[in-house]
Amino acid sequence: MNKSVHFIFSFFVYFLPVLLVLSPINTTYANDDIHLHHINNDWTNCGQPSDVGHLNELDVTPDPLIKGKPAKIKFDFTTKETITSGLVKYSVKYKDIPIHSGASNICSSQIKCPIKKGTYNGSHTVTIPTQAPSGDYYTQINAYDQKHREVFCAKYTLTVKDSMRRNIKLFKEVESINPQVLWQIGKAVWKFIGENKPSINITDNWGGAVPKDISDWRLLQEWREDVWSNHSKPFYFEFKSGFFGHTVRLEWVWSYKYNGNYNGAGKYITQAMPVITNAHDIAFEKLQCTNRVWNPVNYGTTDNPVAGIDMDLSCVTLNKFNKNILNCHVILRGDNKHQIVTCNTGILHL
Repeated sequence: MNKSVHFIFSFFVYFLPVLLVLSPINTTYANDDIHLHHINNDWTNCGQPSDVGHLNELDVTPDPLIKGKPAKIKFDFTTKETITSGLVKYSVKYKDIPIHSGASNICSSQIKCPIKKGTYNGSHTVTIPTQAPSGDYYTQINAYDQKHREVFCAKYTLTVKDSMRRNIKLFKEVESINPQVLWQIGKAVWKFIGENKPSINITDNWGGAVPKDISDWRLLQEWREDVWSNHSKPFYFEFKSGFFGHTVRLEWVWSYKYNGNYNGAGKYITQAMPVITNAHDIAFEKLQCTNRVWNPVNYGTTDNPVAGIDMDLSCVTLNKFNKNILNCHVILRGDNKHQIVTCNTGILHL
């Protein structure tokens, strides 16, 4: 494969941030037998005729993606002009939950500029990890050149599912489960914001409560999903400094799966976590936030348990003059009920 195709392919790694979030990359390249003539139905070219470049074809197989199995991405891309520098902006949602957004330079150690005028194609392979959450991932990406002109725009959807072998294995484990005894799953403590940067890891950073000895919450059935906000608005902490004249604001919602049952009995909860919806000027303060999960409780009966967990989000700001703490303690339940125990949501004047 020639160097130009290698550079353009690396460029398309930015074009697939969902797969980058899900898995480390193991890359193979090819520029033969790739002559696609359509864009996969899950992809939409949102570019304009005036764009500097154009995505001709794009295809991801298999569809849906299977955990533990390789996924292959094929592409065909044309740039009408030489690109010497630029920016790639992208955002990723897991179902309706924003999980990742950012911007990167087009040029890097992998992508050598200038990218000369021409058409390029290739392929890329990654392995989808078994711990990746099942469901739909939605992404939009916009690329811009050295003159701030749009190179291309694209939106796409990727679906991740369990393998059939995995589902059979989980089904066999169900026979030994006691639905009346609860235990906590997921993490007990994790950094929500560290070093003034949000920590986004939906694969590991969550809590839940299910029947004891459950090795995987997917053994249970009829899961549903919801997002809890504060009267249709995000929960928020706001640190307002009269001395420095700036405001640090953090907004989030509580996301979780509920209603999971064992052979029709119980209502359990899993993948409960706070999800950032907005972080404004958090770089102005030394902001650290930690989320804790504890106290799995049965709010139902012995025959029909309703699992609930306590979650506490605590944020600390440090500056030269003082230390300030705000926290929000809530209860999330498997019957989709929730309760604010104590929550300092609002504005704290520093």
